[in-house]
Amino acid sequence: MQSIVLRRARAPGAFVLVLWAAAHGAWAQTNSAPVAPAATTAAYQLGHAPARAIRVDGKLDEDAWRAAPVIDHFSENLPLARSTSRHRTELRMLVSGHDLHVGMKSYDDDPDAIRAPLVRRDGVLGDQDFFALYLDSVGTRTFGQFFRINARGVLSDGSWNDQIGSEDFSPDFEYEGAAARFDDATGRGWSAEMRIPLTSLRMPDPPPKEWTFIFFNSWTRDTRYRVANVPLPRDWSCMLCIAQAITLPPDMPHATGWSVTPQATFSRQKDRDAGAPSATDRRIRAGVDAKWRITGDTIIDATFNPDFSQIEIDAPQLAANTQFALFFPEKRPFFLEGADLFDMPLRAVYTRSFTDPKWGTRITRRAAQRDFTLLAAHDEGGGFTLLPGAYATSFAEQRGADTLLARGRQHYDGFTLGEVATWRRDDQGRTNIVAGGDTVVRLDNDSRLRAQALGSYTRDRDWRPGAVSGSAASVEYAHLGPAWEVNVGGEALSANFRADQGFIAQNDYHRASANVARKWQDFGSWSEAAVFVNAEHKRTPAGATLLNALRLGAFGNTARNTWLTVEPRYEEVRVTERGALHPVRYVHLHIESTPFPWLSYLAWDVDTGERVDVANDRVGRGTAITGTTRMRFFERTELDLRSNWQWIAASTPAGRRRVLTERTLQATGVFHIDARNNVRIIAQDGSTSRNPALYADTAVSAKTRSRVFSLVYAFRAGLQMSVYVGASTARDRDTDGGVDRRVQEAFVKVAYTFLG
Repeated sequence: MQSIVLRRARAPGAFVLVLWAAAHGAWAQTNSAPVAPAATTAAYQLGHAPARAIRVDGKLDEDAWRAAPVIDHFSENLPLARSTSRHRTELRMLVSGHDLHVGMKSYDDDPDAIRAPLVRRDGVLGDQDFFALYLDSVGTRTFGQFFRINARGVLSDGSWNDQIGSEDFSPDFEYEGAAARFDDATGRGWSAEMRIPLTSLRMPDPPPKEWTFIFFNSWTRDTRYRVANVPLPRDWSCMLCIAQAITLPPDMPHATGWSVTPQATFSRQKDRDAGAPSATDRRIRAGVDAKWRITGDTIIDATFNPDFSQIEIDAPQLAANTQFALFFPEKRPFFLEGADLFDMPLRAVYTRSFTDPKWGTRITRRAAQRDFTLLAAHDEGGGFTLLPGAYATSFAEQRGADTLLARGRQHYDGFTLGEVATWRRDDQGRTNIVAGGDTVVRLDNDSRLRAQALGSYTRDRDWRPGAVSGSAASVEYAHLGPAWEVNVGGEALSANFRADQGFIAQNDYHRASANVARKWQDFGSWSEAAVFVNAEHKRTPAGATLLNALRLGAFGNTARNTWLTVEPRYEEVRVTERGALHPVRYVHLHIESTPFPWLSYLAWDVDTGERVDVANDRVGRGTAITGTTRMRFFERTELDLRSNWQWIAASTPAGRRRVLTERTLQATGVFHIDARNNVRIIAQDGSTSRNPALYADTAVSAKTRSRVFSLVYAFRAGLQMSVYVGASTARDRDTDGGVDRRVQEAFVKVAYTFLG
């Protein structure tokens, strides 16, 4: 009977989704577009060339480029805000056929110093020489797409949320590019071309009269330098609000089309556990993804039986001394269209809560007045549902469930109003509904106000005896100026607030926080230096203090694009309902740098001093270290090391003794055959050691250990075809628990996109 009830329930849900889309589409048509701030630079006149007039080889030697208007005045904003550029840069753009072509040149007196490594897609970062185009083709000056290319022709792309200044590399758009060196009568350096199909742009239909854009040329030598086509301060709270306009040609083509991507995975898995016979599972899994661009601004996505396994492994995190669930970013393609719409202060939507989706469908629209996305899916379950609490996150077994998500935003001059709604019902009738609204108000180009209010309804007898309602609210004021940074905010979540389709790891608390920083630029050998103070208070509605914190510190940016932070912290922390409020004093240190071509990036955080031993509700001494190091010893190789380590020691009558030691290490090595072919090796090792004699109320294992090894060959021809061939082995051991499990897997995954 249960399956019949669920099948009957899906039809009304789909009907509601269609009605919601129709209503919001009609509303958007009745509202006028927001008034954009005045441009700081004259509009760029986008030219038009015949189809196939440009060959994408990075050389800019076609007649069409010579006829295109050129932008050659750029202003530096890193390491200092200056009106001139240390390198001459040229930018040209035009439309050819149904494509936007972008041509770029960077002049360099020392071309041997150009950093042009082979990296994986979306690995174009500040340790390389690269161009970046941030393009708002919608007209709201709140959302943009960015397209990067480094001096080796490797691409990176994603979405930019200008309201909160966040950059998301997860979405992959269909485009191509190439780079080349030049040495001629005009000078020396490197150049690049990008061909961006108009179908890859989120463009209203009919097209607007203007787009807006920011263009960067970034290079790293003794430090990182970056110039832009418009004057930008070193730090900004909005970028597109002062972007340069692009005047489109009157015969701008429309952008519609479709794509279908069938995919198949062939795998063989062998599972062995100590004392039990091994099991072998051979599987062929076929699925399909489809995308239909109805108009330039409206896209329908659908997926059936997607396979998201094998390709990526989450970076390890320290988990043995935590109270609350850990957050992992989304990487799966179906959930990335319009992912920025779900970027809210309270994470009402967290698409990784879909553990094993069987099918999903989604409609997304971006217009100058309004954007929205609606998603319906059935999840097979198999993961965990978060059960938030004031002192810890609990977990429940996740069942198969039907889900509806709706998110919309209305844009006005200077502010945005949004709404969100989620509905999830599992196979056993457990139901969770969340709905609410939010706003972002741009007070000026340096200041904003964000607020959100949510309500929830939950029916889960295993969690609460009856159906319950909860509430959550958040407010934040932020000012980011050249001399001062100010953040003031607060949150309040009730004990019954729950978001099964979101990421809410803690509830039943009120929180207030404030952060003030005073900054100086060009301060001796420091391009920027600052001192700051941060205060935070968190308590339950009943009045029990959960956290008091006072953090003082200083940070600065110096040579080799090196950021240093020193932050003494004093905190009072309560980790159990009837436990003590523990005072802890420790020091937080942070270093981030791009020092050398062979040591291209490092970022390390250290917390050392007094630490709360969460499992035993006491204070000890210890250290936690997390770090990322990226090395390139050879032209075609990358080596990324992610290291995490923590230990805690407690005072006992016999002296200070180690309670806990946890370490994780993930080494990712990539050999690039060329820009489209690579071989990736991941080796991951983690262990947790505990002293059972020092755990008074809990039985723990003395040592657990896990190891993962993965080898994958990847071939990607743009976004149209991809092939993955790989094998992996994993082992988990718990000596005290009698666990020794080994899983071995080999797989082949093939996907091809048909375009129309």
